[in-house]
Amino acid sequence: MRKLLVSLFMSVSIAGVHADDLTLKNGYPQTYTVKKGDTLWAISGKFLKQPWRWPELWNLNKSDIKNPHWIYPGDLITLDFVNGKPRLSRSRGAKMSGGIVKLSPQVRVEGMDKDAIPAIPSSVIDPFLTQPKVIEEDELKDSPRVAGGAEGRLSYGQFDYIYATGLANAKEGSIWQIYRQGKEMENPDEDAEDSDLGFEAIYAADARLDVPGEVSKLTIVKAEREVSQSDRLTPAPQAELRNYVPHPVEPGFSARVVKTYADMAEGAQYYMVVINKGTSSGMEVGHVMKVFNAGRKILKEDKKEPDLLTLPEEAGTLMVFKTFEKISYALVMESSRPIKDGDILGAP
Repeated sequence: MRKLLVSLFMSVSIAGVHADDLTLKNGYPQTYTVKKGDTLWAISGKFLKQPWRWPELWNLNKSDIKNPHWIYPGDLITLDFVNGKPRLSRSRGAKMSGGIVKLSPQVRVEGMDKDAIPAIPSSVIDPFLTQPKVIEEDELKDSPRVAGGAEGRLSYGQFDYIYATGLANAKEGSIWQIYRQGKEMENPDEDAEDSDLGFEAIYAADARLDVPGEVSKLTIVKAEREVSQSDRLTPAPQAELRNYVPHPVEPGFSARVVKTYADMAEGAQYYMVVINKGTSSGMEVGHVMKVFNAGRKILKEDKKEPDLLTLPEEAGTLMVFKTFEKISYALVMESSRPIKDGDILGAP
């Protein structure tokens, strides 16, 4: 039955691969003034039915895309057609007056401020850039360990102090992330060569090392979960600064959702999910794919005894933001239905 489901999905997915021409939304605006909190994805979504194709709508080259200081609040966006193809252009310091674009002088030092509009919401993606971690079994067992904490309690939260061993030579003021080993991730694709995808380390908190020593004292500066004795510490990595460039996976691509982040029952827009393809399968940061629920039942043939197939139903759009060898983490950019473990992924 599973092979029949995948076969049916492939026919649906391939038929849905994007055409060369950009498709504008009904009622698209001729101009738009950029506002604080906008993203390139959201701005393009005002014009395009497939907003992840914003690099094409802007007709950007690689140097344009790599420049994070490119579009700012107050910029006027104008839609034109070049050789019959829609294109967006930006006018800095321009305003509309009586249907006419009026320019005014404006000075901005590129690279000197943080107002530039990101590709996707930084407040949504930033926490996930340093937290997801895939480990081998028992990989954390030799890491520094939480030994106790405030008032002899068994669990600790933000602003509590804790004690840890294994940090005698660490730098005072350094930031450490606290993890515990999670369950082994199993591949939902029964025909895949890699049935085991590794263990997900469950992030609990960030802590600042206040007093190094044989038994060190730390303060929990940020907590997503309660910290417990025997949790493990790893050095906090530097945040990855990425200017995400969405691009589609290849036609015929097929993968599955392994799990939603934090084992939520289902995911929606801006939730994080784990998928069962990684760098060994060619996954890249920025890869965009559609997600399909295995939904309605349909008749395979007209028989007295019904022979049913499961028809995948489109549920949303994902974009990969972090890759490992066997898995990748993706952000749900758009969702029309709940996204669940085992859902099917294909080309947009």
